[in-house]
Amino acid sequence: MAFDNFNPPESWKRVTAVMMIRAGCKDMEIMKTACVARNTVKSIRSELEESNYDYEKVVERKRRKDVSDLRTPEFVEKLQKKVQEDPSRSRTKLVEELGVGNTTVRNFTQDQKHNSQKNRCCVRNTPRGAHCRPDQVPAAVMVFGIISSDGDVMPPHFFPKGLRLDSEGYVALMRDVVVPG
Repeated sequence: MAFDNFNPPESWKRVTAVMMIRAGCKDMEIMKTACVARNTVKSIRSELEESNYDYEKVVERKRRKDVSDLRTPEFVEKLQKKVQEDPSRSRTKLVEELGVGNTTVRNFTQDQKHNSQKNRCCVRNTPRGAHCRPDQVPAAVMVFGIISSDGDVMPPHFFPKGLRLDSEGYVALMRDVVVPG
């Protein structure tokens, strides 16, 4: 087993750092031995001081605040109302007005009816200079055509959707379409 590439979990590093702090080691020693950043060592030291050197409390895994407390139906309704009032309002403005994180707003504002990337247009007669954005994912079509050295052009042959052309299919194409017999 190669120990050169071994990267212990963060919890192990945290325990090691706490034990080294308890043993009186300096920050640089802890950083090198436990493979942790200086800010991590400083935060562990400050947590130890705040907890009155309760080592178990500092070592145990931190519980995250429940993230669903913001995503209440009232919050969603409030956000929807703001977006419907002005769909062109930037996400940054919404974040400032609502006092929440960027990710929280982003998860709720990716509605397709307000996503300009998904807008499509179908224009019969375009005035000069009008611009219609092309579809981002055009339909896949496989076409076969031949132009001879004399300039003769074979009409295009369209393959059915989803067809995989192998060597036998290619020979059949040449026999049936290119040189019908």
